[in-house]
Amino acid sequence: MSENNSIVYIISIIIILGMTGPSFSLDTLEKDGIITCNNVVGEVIAKEAPITLIVEVNDTVSNDITKYNVFVSPKAFANYSIGDTHIESICTITDYEYYKEIIDMLLESGILGE
Repeated sequence: MSENNSIVYIISIIIILGMTGPSFSLDTLEKDGIITCNNVVGEVIAKEAPITLIVEVNDTVSNDITKYNVFVSPKAFANYSIGDTHIESICTITDYEYYKEIIDMLLESGILGE
């Protein structure tokens, strides 16, 4: 996987989910036997040279808005602009919990900062 693809993957995961909020059950996403998908929207709101993107994640699953400092390569830094957004639908609790775990790992590794 190239460096740029790795950064795109990491940014996408970050943008996909916020990481805080209460525990959820299937009842949170289910109404009348139908699963309701929720959107998680991430937007680059600032850039701090030479390698930091500030990403705001609006997580409608947990009704939480979180800002992350994303540490990227200079090449990736140049490829993103303020206002770039990504919208991801989350339709299962399993997916939501999986991506929250990834966010936790990225925070622990130092790739992300709050």
